Amino acid sequence: MIKLCYYRNATLNEAAPVTGIDENFAYYDAPVIQTWVHDPYSRGSYSSFGVALNRLIDEKIQYKGLEFRAIFRPVSDRVFFIGEHTATITEVGTMEAAVESAERLAKLFTK
Repeated sequence: MIKLCYYRNATLNEAAPVTGIDENFAYYDAPVIQTWVHDPYSRGSYSSFGVALNRLIDEKIQYKGLEFRAIFRPVSDRVFFIGEHTATITEVGTMEAAVESAERLAKLFTK
């Protein structure tokens, strides 16, 4: 597809892909693959949870009339969680999700 559509003189490396390494200015002789799960800078991020955790993370509850993800609900009205990982909208991983989570939590204090 690259040769036909973009650059007819391109040479394609047909070597087996290798996993990228965490090193500045790394050079590769083969195609490089990388995943969120193995990226050292995304470990622990919400985007890298597996499907096995989907039910646990996606469970929602009502707390003082507002919807929260059960795992990130307020604790004893003293510990609060905000951020895209706590959002209840479908656009997780976005600025909108981060704002939604903070806005929803702020509603607890304005009632």
